[in-house]
Amino acid sequence: MQRFLAAIAILIAGLLAYSNSFTGAFIFDDRPSIVTNASVHQPAPWSHPWAAMQAPRNVTLSGRPVSSFTFALNYALAPIDARNTFDPPEPGSLVSAIPFQNNLWGYHATNLAIHLLAALALFGVVRRTLVTPALRSTFGDASTTLAFVVALLWTLHPLQTGSVTYIIQRVESLMGLCLFTTLYCAIRAHESRTLPWSIAAVIACALGMGAKEVMVGAPILVLVWDWTFATGTFAAVARRRGLLYVSLAATWIVLGALVAMDPRPLSSGFGFAEWPWWRYFVTQFGVLVHYLRLGLWPSPLVLDYAWPPATSAAAIAVPGAILCALAALTLWQLAERRAAGFTGALFFVVLAPSSSILPIVTEIAAEHRMYVP
Repeated sequence: MQRFLAAIAILIAGLLAYSNSFTGAFIFDDRPSIVTNASVHQPAPWSHPWAAMQAPRNVTLSGRPVSSFTFALNYALAPIDARNTFDPPEPGSLVSAIPFQNNLWGYHATNLAIHLLAALALFGVVRRTLVTPALRSTFGDASTTLAFVVALLWTLHPLQTGSVTYIIQRVESLMGLCLFTTLYCAIRAHESRTLPWSIAAVIACALGMGAKEVMVGAPILVLVWDWTFATGTFAAVARRRGLLYVSLAATWIVLGALVAMDPRPLSSGFGFAEWPWWRYFVTQFGVLVHYLRLGLWPSPLVLDYAWPPATSAAAIAVPGAILCALAALTLWQLAERRAAGFTGALFFVVLAPSSSILPIVTEIAAEHRMYVP
């Protein structure tokens, strides 16, 4: 299968799958983050980008300047007579719904465009991974076809619905795009041994840090990819790629500065009596196993969970044993430098920030966290 045709097919399939999503209204966190958030209501955010990036505290966009700027662009590029219309007319009203629809369309179109670009980046990551010496003899001849199938299934998987159609969860899909782009550019830098691809990887990584904090694992995943798939001894690879590793790790400074501002103290942190860190931690065992099940059988899908704390021994021990087994399998495969180890590492590394000991009391479980895994 030709790469161009595969990419076009992925784009067409994604457009068809989400063609009915453009009528979804502003709901839940959309309203404080977009509708009533003055920081994104900038008529020309490119003239004052920092103002467009400074969302108020305790909204989804807080401490996520890159994501915030994309919403400011949506506002600025909407028709002038529609950009402040965030609600449809009341039933029976004689007011036209066209301004609302024109405004809403731009936000959904941007979300879908980000998702499709992420799918193309994933297609590139998988295809180039399958032609590495570690996998070429087994998958090389079918690398484009297999990468197409993987990217297509990922694009159309029902579990992605919330990240694409829930407008504010662009923060997740934008982070995913940056993470896949970081990996892709790092792979190209390994293949070509040229500086531009390394620079592109660092830029994508830095942008991802400003999109959502889960991007923290991206430098680690580049290192794990090199350990698993790069040609030669890892010591030799590390000597050649040391500057890239240091540069990617330096983007943690960006993230550290944003996190130090404590942007969402009412929704995450260690000061919640009803959700101490240990209760959140053991509850996440069941949540992660639930995510795995949805990956295989995505039903029922839930936009807004009311996940109860784990209180019984069975609710903790059974999913905990499953995760421990998967973690042990991942470490074993990584030690053997096998591809399955990278897959497991990606799952645990991406989910660790939101599914470890830092309670996020407003979202004990959220399907959008599975966007990348």
